[in-house]
Amino acid sequence: MLSLVGVEMAHAAPERVRVVVGVEPGKARAVERLVRRLGGDVGERLPIVDGFTARVPAASIARLRRSGSVRTVARDVALTLSTATPVEEQPAAHAIDPPPDEIPTDEPADEVARDVIADAADDAAADSSLAPDPVASGEDSVGALQDAVADPVAPVEPAPDDGPARARASMDLIRAAAGAHGGPTGAGVDVALIDSGVLGVAALDGPGKLVRGPDFSEDAYDADLRGLDAFGHGSHMAGVIAGDDAETGYQGIAPGARLVSVKVAGADGVTSLVRVLMALDWVRRNRNSNGLHIRVLNLSFGVDARRSYVHEPLAYAAEQLWNRGVTVVAAAGNKADGTGSLDLPAADPFLLAVGASDTQRTEDAGDATVADFSSRDAVRPPDVVAPGTGVISLRVPGSTLDEEFPAARIGDQFFRGNGTSQAAAVVSGLVARLLQARPELTPDQVKALLKASAVELPADVSAGGAGRVDLARALELPAPAAAAQPFEPALLDLRALWADLTAEAAGTAPAVGTGENGWTGRSWSGRSWSGRSWSGRSWSGNDWSGENGS
Repeated sequence: MLSLVGVEMAHAAPERVRVVVGVEPGKARAVERLVRRLGGDVGERLPIVDGFTARVPAASIARLRRSGSVRTVARDVALTLSTATPVEEQPAAHAIDPPPDEIPTDEPADEVARDVIADAADDAAADSSLAPDPVASGEDSVGALQDAVADPVAPVEPAPDDGPARARASMDLIRAAAGAHGGPTGAGVDVALIDSGVLGVAALDGPGKLVRGPDFSEDAYDADLRGLDAFGHGSHMAGVIAGDDAETGYQGIAPGARLVSVKVAGADGVTSLVRVLMALDWVRRNRNSNGLHIRVLNLSFGVDARRSYVHEPLAYAAEQLWNRGVTVVAAAGNKADGTGSLDLPAADPFLLAVGASDTQRTEDAGDATVADFSSRDAVRPPDVVAPGTGVISLRVPGSTLDEEFPAARIGDQFFRGNGTSQAAAVVSGLVARLLQARPELTPDQVKALLKASAVELPADVSAGGAGRVDLARALELPAPAAAAQPFEPALLDLRALWADLTAEAAGTAPAVGTGENGWTGRSWSGRSWSGRSWSGRSWSGNDWSGENGS
């Protein structure tokens, strides 16, 4: 097994095979763009099957099949008339190799899990370096990203607007609502985010602001997109957490913190549980190496729980980071629809689960309520809530979200969204500031302080938890001496892990991506992903402009 640190993989040019792609009505152009983004060529239109032919890298077939715009992907095979010799179908190609047929029983379970996830990560990372890569000022550019995204939709010109002023006002309102005016900036604290990548421009372009980890998404095979944010979500979260732009005056919650980006989703915003596990394992291995000092991890996504968190590999992996001094901040989800549950990993009671509050567009913290979309759970409620409505952060021009939700644009550089995704990013920035001021705090103590200092809201505890976060109050409280949490720890269930790895290798793993509870959009791309989703609510409509705008 190769070490995860400092290893670069060498791969031959991917094999390209001929396929027939069937698409959902009205989605032909979108799927053609996806084929090109995955390194393929579009062939002839086939109206009889509502599709087209294409030549694609063999390893991209599983990814194509997971797209919500694709009905079928079939390999084109040779045919002969009335032959007695059958033509064998070529085996499907997979982005990762399947795990061994049998689960090893002669080694500790955690060592078995680490080895098999590391092997999968080697496959998924393609040519992406597994070593942390500091992004130099000026290294990234929006133009290069737009050139790399095939056949971009012509962007709609933003309405004349003082974007920077509105963005500053948005963050000022959030800081006021979270008791976060003045004080520490998060300097000396690294915040990791597992997301769709981060583009190091504008407020993320300062010296030492951004470190890029490996790319575990399908974009890892494309040198022009590797590590970059062609979807537009990760950069939005990064701006909320730690943006800092002297030119526009825009600042995130913790402008002094450094960001460590680990990319798991490509231009379509889709990833899988296994790829998130790879990213969690990378953070665990590298949190205190290669000059990193990761104390906070932001997880602005969620998946529907298939079983108790105790038996979920995702919960186990997140708890391993928590137990090693990394405060894991997870979005509660946006399912205030009567289901009565939080998304995973927020459903794990050890982690810091964040719901969204609605500021009502006033600086008076007493006006805040729990956002109507924020997930509820009477048994495992959110720990705290934080501002998650009308959040203006960084825009990635030409990205998928930018093209699909032009009404969310604020001037040329900014983008606005609602959701527990943004609320989690706010809390990640607050935790970075708290840890700068009190670096001795453990994750359990951080969570206890934020809950003890929270301001109660007029909502049931199932919706608001301990209440709205207040950094100023948290900084004043003494560290709790006994903050250990009494919950049952997640177990490492190798059978569940093997099932996830096998499904990923076969291309049948449920997708984690956009949807009703999407990364940060009620329907980020207007598609449903079997209940697996980024944690957000909306990017367009009345929530973005007019009487409900901010």
